Amino acid sequence: MESIAICFLHSYRNADHEKRARVLVKQIAPDVHVSLSSDVAPDIREYERASTTVANAYTQPVFERYLSAFGRSLSEAGYQRQLYLMTSDAGLTTSDLALRAPVRLMESGPAGGCAAARHVGSVAERDGLIAFDMGGTTAKISFIANGRFSVANELEVARAYRFKKGSGLPIRIPTVHMIEIGAGGGGIASVNDLGLLRVGPQSAGADPGPACYGQGGAAATVTDANLLLGYLDPDFFLGGEMHLETAAARKAVEDVAARLNLDAIRVAWGIHEIVSTEMAEAARLHLLDLGVDPRKFSMLAFGGAGPLHACRVARKLGVREVIIPEGAGVLSALGFLVAPIAVTMIQGHPALLEQADADEVDAILARLETQGREVVIGTGADPQRVELNRFALLRYQGQGTELRMPIPPSQSMSDAMSSLQKAFHQFFNDHRSCTAAA
Repeated sequence: MESIAICFLHSYRNADHEKRARVLVKQIAPDVHVSLSSDVAPDIREYERASTTVANAYTQPVFERYLSAFGRSLSEAGYQRQLYLMTSDAGLTTSDLALRAPVRLMESGPAGGCAAARHVGSVAERDGLIAFDMGGTTAKISFIANGRFSVANELEVARAYRFKKGSGLPIRIPTVHMIEIGAGGGGIASVNDLGLLRVGPQSAGADPGPACYGQGGAAATVTDANLLLGYLDPDFFLGGEMHLETAAARKAVEDVAARLNLDAIRVAWGIHEIVSTEMAEAARLHLLDLGVDPRKFSMLAFGGAGPLHACRVARKLGVREVIIPEGAGVLSALGFLVAPIAVTMIQGHPALLEQADADEVDAILARLETQGREVVIGTGADPQRVELNRFALLRYQGQGTELRMPIPPSQSMSDAMSSLQKAFHQFFNDHRSCTAAA
């Protein structure tokens, strides 16, 4: 046994019993990793809190071994400075902090893409930007408005139904709000029992990869289709470092085409069109959920396969401008270079807004602010440049999901309650009206 998760029913309010349980576990098994729900996700809803804590316990030993090996490699290469990692809400954290809650890094790669998209949007002076990130296995769509992206309170993994909320395992961490579907360059094309062409969610991955890689892959993929259609130059893949085998791609697509009694080029176009349509529909659902009309904004396309499908996806959404930045294939990695050092401190405190003890809430906020500042400054950040953003998760009584509402940093809760309540009602009504109109 390498790791234990501990979750008590009301530990988000009082963590003493969980901490005592950790002491007892350490007395028996001092080398075992222990994840407390009060540390990982100190919020209401015990099922989501338990699911998140179990995920953290599951990943912690693996993450520790990986981080240790990576750190040694950096030291051997001569790197002696601090190692930063990306969290799921697009902030940088230190390796020590990441090791305590590796579950918070679950969406770090896509979050890096959002950080980069925010930077590109600022440079390009675009008030709103649809970020379209398509790689080898998945495609992600998010939205940036006025230099900010929406942050969700939780995400789902291992969904049984791709677009159905609640069909996966909840992970209660702050994360960039995006939709992710199994449509990437490695998506495998096949013919189902009804004789219809389908693409994904199975993927050829990087090994063996698409048939055109010449690494033993035989299944027709999106990349093979794009090669046959002329979207890829077989002699200039990876900047000319890798040659793509057109004959292998054609053979793989022809195997699918034979089952449909069609020629290879027509099937290749069908593969390209199916993937583009699936991504456009996923983007439409996500943007409508945010109350966003995609026709009013530009699209930023990146990832290894994003620019190949961007124009088709944009046309289906009614988007009139597509921006493809230099280095689009590695933009998510570049996003790590423009992301801020940040930490998100959370404390569950369920109460009716009009009955909440303002002094108690102020005390909680002050404690979280102090802890957060200490963490950020402890990474070496300039204390004079530390910014504070405060949020409350609000919902109507009886509802199951919350809206994330900003709390003005200069106001005490007694002063902020009425304005917070008014802003919540306004945001809820605006969001509902836009969704209904759509």
